[in-house]
Amino acid sequence: MLFSNSVFNKWYFVVSVVFLILASFAINYYFQSHIDFKSETIGIDFIHENTTLFVFGSFIIGLILLICGCIFNNIFLGTSIFFTCTVLLVFGDTAKFSARGEHVMPADIITSVNFNTMTGMYDADQLHPTLMKCAAIIFIGIALTIAVHLIRKKMTQDNKADNMSKIRLLSIGTRFLIIVISIIGIIASTAQIRNPTVSSIYNLHYDFIPWSQTENVLQNGYVVAFISNFRGSGSEKPDMYSEDKIKDIVQKYGAVAKTENENRYNLSDDDIDIIYILNESFCDPDEFAEYYSYSGGNLLPNLHEIQKKSATGHLFSPAYGGGTANVEFEALTGFSNYFLIGSLPFQDILPKVSTFPSVASMLKSGCEYQAWGLHPFTTEFYRRSIDYPIMGFDAIYGAADMNNTAHDRTAGYISDKSAYAEVFEMLNGGNDKNFITLITMQNHSSYGGQYAEHQFHITSDIPDAEKLAIDDYMELLHSSDAALGNLIESVDKREKKTVVVFWGDHLPGIYSKLNEADKALLYQVPFLIHSNFAQKDFDLGVVSPNYISTALFDYLEVEKPPFYYLLDDVKGETPVLTNNYYEKHSPLETDALIAYRMIEYDTVSGKGYAKKLGFFDILETQANQATQSTSGIAK
Repeated sequence: MLFSNSVFNKWYFVVSVVFLILASFAINYYFQSHIDFKSETIGIDFIHENTTLFVFGSFIIGLILLICGCIFNNIFLGTSIFFTCTVLLVFGDTAKFSARGEHVMPADIITSVNFNTMTGMYDADQLHPTLMKCAAIIFIGIALTIAVHLIRKKMTQDNKADNMSKIRLLSIGTRFLIIVISIIGIIASTAQIRNPTVSSIYNLHYDFIPWSQTENVLQNGYVVAFISNFRGSGSEKPDMYSEDKIKDIVQKYGAVAKTENENRYNLSDDDIDIIYILNESFCDPDEFAEYYSYSGGNLLPNLHEIQKKSATGHLFSPAYGGGTANVEFEALTGFSNYFLIGSLPFQDILPKVSTFPSVASMLKSGCEYQAWGLHPFTTEFYRRSIDYPIMGFDAIYGAADMNNTAHDRTAGYISDKSAYAEVFEMLNGGNDKNFITLITMQNHSSYGGQYAEHQFHITSDIPDAEKLAIDDYMELLHSSDAALGNLIESVDKREKKTVVVFWGDHLPGIYSKLNEADKALLYQVPFLIHSNFAQKDFDLGVVSPNYISTALFDYLEVEKPPFYYLLDDVKGETPVLTNNYYEKHSPLETDALIAYRMIEYDTVSGKGYAKKLGFFDILETQANQATQSTSGIAK
């Protein structure tokens, strides 16, 4: 019993309160001291420098422990179960931080509850000690629960049965009330932290840092930083947002599209297969060999040759060491994560809608394409199985659906060579026009144990463990480059017109020296467009992923939807639109950027006026649609 009218009640109440307070602070300290900051004293340092935040985080944990105690009718068992969850969370955080330099946040828990989907992303040798620790904690909780039960039985053995019945009913009602009050307390006390419009709370010494979860955790502590990621999904509503304002934007760029498209042809008039390749952790180490020199020969000979006969540039990734799904979202939709406060679109936005405009939906509706996604892993990761159909894809296929699943020697994931072979099988499936988006896996972490032998070796003065990780990565990269060379060679030999859009999503999280030496290099990855019918070598510049599709349409000189002409205006003024590029400073709010933000809000969180007006469609009736009355648009 949590409460009774006996002597036991007083004893249990006092012990429970003291235990609850101590456990709250102890678990919060466990978070701070075990989360991997690469600092052994971060727990004590944080408590000393951010006492208010630490106490607040402990208070939240205390309310959670109170809820757990009421649910299990025993504060000791409830605490042991919550502490077990804490141990598992810290284990997952350590694995993620080691691989990607990022901490586990709420959206990660949704995608990582199944350990099978995390295979290869954590050290299996560390899993067993962690599970043993969890078992020990649960055992202690059960032992304390049994001890409390025996003490209670001895102290209440003279109570009458009818009196005990009343006590049980009161206990259930009281526990329910405590749970409700605790939940209300958590919601009320964290309201400002979860408010997407609040970036700082002076009295709490809280400052939300959206561009880096690592910095966010360092500033606010893990508990408060974790809570801050429950901020409202979607973009913040612009002050001038209205149906009339969206109509004005649609009219303006509808007219631009009508004029500019007169000098372009429609993709439906030609049979061109289009391949998008987001290559996991693909970068060019030659670009920062000054800081990370290596031996072993030419690491990326094929990429460098392909760049000579392709449109080339650099992608400025919004993240380092991770964030593939966000890059993917930007490339496919044209929308920037810059305005999506604390959101992971694949987690927070797409599953809540039935359709969402993307390059796939544009090609399908306006150019008669079939659109397919391919990911040589599980498609449940980042909810791709749900999100791709929402974006207009006919289907997305994962590793379980593939015929080509070989790995490169002892590498941990399906090779790029196998993935490209699968792409060609899909291209030859009989469709007139194919749009295929491939998200590769070969170069994914972890690094340091995938290959026994290495051709390439880092020669810079860095710790041996980092050298081994980079040597392993370079071996993967060299193999990936060979597969890219074979892919382009096969494309060039095809009789059917084919265009390849290739880019890396981010650097792997093993080049930390660049953060101090040259931060811009920490985010720049190769970006190229190559075709077997129009070899153009113009410069694509340095751009963020949201501009990839409009660059392709320009390369092909084909008709574009009004949205892409808006993107062109934004790109002309703000070619890189990422938080890590501007860090604490925002880009200039030009008319184009304001209009772009308005359209993004309208599509992500607003009424969807632009979509209903055909702003994302490639149709000859664009300009006419834009001038029609929107009186019934919100019905």
